[in-house]
Amino acid sequence: MLANLRKLLNDMSDLKKKTEILRDTDPRCAELEMLGYTLVAESWGARLHLDEDREGLLAVEGNISKMGITVGELGIESAEEVLQLEIVNNPDYPKTPANMRALPTLEVVRDLWTPWRAIAF
Repeated sequence: MLANLRKLLNDMSDLKKKTEILRDTDPRCAELEMLGYTLVAESWGARLHLDEDREGLLAVEGNISKMGITVGELGIESAEEVLQLEIVNNPDYPKTPANMRALPTLEVVRDLWTPWRAIAF
């Protein structure tokens, strides 16, 4: 078991050494691709800009509502369901140094509704 843990830690260390985290506009992308690097993960959240097309977003919300689906802001009473969604979707998250994270606890999820929370990027 200890040998497996050591191998896992070495593999993670090697991954960090071989991973480059860049914006898609970085000129080094082309250089790295020529060296054999490939895209292994992409951050969708980094491209999410809801204010850019507010009318389009409202139109989509209207179409979804016509199908009988409710669109609205979640309250703290949804914290357990949000946590379950995180748990179910966790295997789908890329596992790279740029976005590796531990599963949140129910307390952490409930803190999402705390108005004074700090968000670090």
